[in-house]
Formats: sequence, structure tokens, C-alpha cells
Amino acid sequence: MTPATAFGSVEPIVNGRISQLVVEQLQAMIRAGTIAPGDRLPPERSLAEMFGVGRNSVREALRELEVLGLVERRRGQGTHVRSADPQEMMAPLRSVISLSGTLVDQVIEFRRTFEPQVSALAATKLNPSSVAVLNDAFQAYTRALSARGSTTSAESSARADANFHRAIALATGNPIVIALHDALDELLVDFRAHLVTTSGPAARRVAKGHREILDAILAADPEAARTATTEHLGAVDAVVPRRS
Repeated sequence: MTPATAFGSVEPIVNGRISQLVVEQLQAMIRAGTIAPGDRLPPERSLAEMFGVGRNSVREALRELEVLGLVERRRGQGTHVRSADPQEMMAPLRSVISLSGTLVDQVIEFRRTFEPQVSALAATKLNPSSVAVLNDAFQAYTRALSARGSTTSAESSARADANFHRAIALATGNPIVIALHDALDELLVDFRAHLVTTSGPAARRVAKGHREILDAILAADPEAARTATTEHLGAVDAVVPRRS
């Protein structure tokens, strides 16, 4: 168990939504490394005394941290800080994603904000290793696309699409860009799965966009990479089905 002295910087909760303020302080401690992955948190009663709040507020805060994937409760062993796992931390988002028309638009809006800049950065950071990874990912995508027609091939196409975009993130060499991409990967795979239900011509337009992005990055042309990605996402926007 983490000793109480590690919580010496705890500020008593005096106003605001009590459980949320407890969550924020515990999150700050986890980020700062004051409490590390694997550490066992003090019992609810001790935490309540430290924060100067009721046990119900502590219990609610711990439930929220568990939903966020930051802690886990082990039967008979208390509450422990979890190791960061980007995909697992996206699970709460995935649970509410049903890709209604509004959510499709929101996903595309995010991609249009994020991905063109990633492609532009990748074009300025090329090295022999990233060139090989990009080419391999593109070839895997084209092979998966040519095998369309079954549930398995549809899933393979969605994953190959995701891997191509991850190769672009890897080519940036920026750990923050890569971590953000990985954290959103599962959500975007769910989104991309809708692409493989589109018609052949529409799918070919999307694949053509991948080729143009790749060519621009390999040409070390950040502006062309940004433009190609923006145009690609416009094509995606046009073919993704919406629910009425």
C-alpha cells in the first residue's frame, strides 16, 4: 500500500462537486508519479480523512477512476493504480459510440483537424525505416481491399486501413502523436468498418486517397501531404453511410 505520507500534498475539499475534486487530485498524483502503477491506494476511510470528505464521495470518485481505466479494484486486495493502456482507456468512449449521423460527423471533424497535420509532419521526418513501414502498410491495405466480400475480409480491411494511418503517425517520430493515435485507434477501427460496406467505386476512391497521401509523404512534401489527407477525408465523408 502507498504510505499516507505520499499524499502529503492533498488539499482538503472545500467546495465544488466533491467526488470530482477527489478524482482530479488523484489524477494529478498519478500523472506526477506520486502514486505509481501497481501502488495500492489507502482504504476508503483513510482517503476520506485525508481529503476531509465523506466515504460516499471517495467511493464515487474511485468508481469514476475505475471507469476511466486509471485504477482497478481487486477483491480482497483493495484498489490499485493501473498501468496506462491507451486502448483500454478509450473503452468508455467506445461503449457510447453507435455511429449515428451526428457521431459520424464528429469523427470526421476530428480526423480533419488531426490527420492532415500528422501527414504533413511525417513528410518532414522521413527516414529509411519509416519509408519501409509506410510502403508495407500500404501494400497490406491494398491486398486486404482486394479480398473484400466476407465478414473476415471486411474486418481485415478496416484493420489494414487503421494500420496505414498508424504508419503515418509512426513516421512522425513524435511519441505524443503516436500515443494519441493509439488511444483513438479502436474508435477509428469501428468507424472504418463502415467504409467496407460501401460500393466498389467509392472504396476505390478512398484507396486512391491513400495512394496520394503516401506519394506526397514519400516526396517529402508536407503541403501536398496535408492537402492529400484533407481531400481523402472529404472522400470518406462523402461515402460513409449515415443513419436516418
